[in-house]
Amino acid sequence: MCYKSIPVHGGVNRVRAAPTSTPVSDLEPCLDPYPVAAWSELGEVKIFDVRPLLNSLDRPGTSYDARKVNTPMFAVKAHNGVEGYAMDWAGVVNGGSSSGGKASSLRLLTGDIHSKIFLTTAGNAGFTTNPTPFTSHTSSVEDLQWSPKEPTVFASCSADRSIRVWDVRVKNRRSVISVENSHAQDVNVISWNRGTDYLLVSGGDEGSLKVWDLRHFKPNSTAAPSPVAHFDWHKAPISSVEWHPTEDSIFAASGRDDQVTLWDLSVEQDDDEQAGPDVAGLKDVPPQLLFCHHGLTDCKELHWHPQVPGMLATTALDGFNIFKTISV
Repeated sequence: MCYKSIPVHGGVNRVRAAPTSTPVSDLEPCLDPYPVAAWSELGEVKIFDVRPLLNSLDRPGTSYDARKVNTPMFAVKAHNGVEGYAMDWAGVVNGGSSSGGKASSLRLLTGDIHSKIFLTTAGNAGFTTNPTPFTSHTSSVEDLQWSPKEPTVFASCSADRSIRVWDVRVKNRRSVISVENSHAQDVNVISWNRGTDYLLVSGGDEGSLKVWDLRHFKPNSTAAPSPVAHFDWHKAPISSVEWHPTEDSIFAASGRDDQVTLWDLSVEQDDDEQAGPDVAGLKDVPPQLLFCHHGLTDCKELHWHPQVPGMLATTALDGFNIFKTISV
């Protein structure tokens, strides 16, 4: 196995690659930039162009300027040395697609442990960070997700136990709708459904998973909406969650209880099964639970493979797990 690397000062809290194009020809290397953002424990987000590294791996013997590659395209310094973990790129802007890999079509959100969220945009002159933060959270911002359909809308979750939805066009930089106390403890992760864009799944520090219908979120409402689904299977904090890229009802989750679970909201237990005896000892198993994957230690993150249907990749303390089940 071959690999290329870029040195980053300080521990890396999170890495996110921007949506970009794939090479249009196998004969010629792609020259479009491939921005990748790295959140450092030193309180900076550095954006690198890894395209030369990918070209070198695709075409052994291809040379590149290491000094240029190791120099960031841009550094987000608006967090003033405060570290964070929440980060997400925008895939569409003004109704267009970021395909073509042009940096001018990208937006990056970063959230820190002091509750602030900053927006970095790319134009013809390069990246620029708006110095005015989004400030409705009262504790650490744990995760961020751009809306799959509305290019100016994003969601966030926080250690203050809230889930918030924002619009970058709002001048006061406050959230437009929110659910306070959405979990019993910190809200660690969220994922916005790419197919059914009113569904959002969240995972909490108490180990529960909740699916929310955003159509029930109302501004200035005194009554908090209830989740459309709530699962208490995991026995430790949820560390990652992600909807299936093409199956709207399916999502995967990982927890610090060393298991990865697959869920299908379309599955329901029929009346005969509910009334029948508990022959197999499965009364406590939710019918929506498709699969449990074990054998890994302290799983940190999971993602569905964008090209191989049903394949999942996870990162954990003891390495990578890549697997595909018969369930999906």
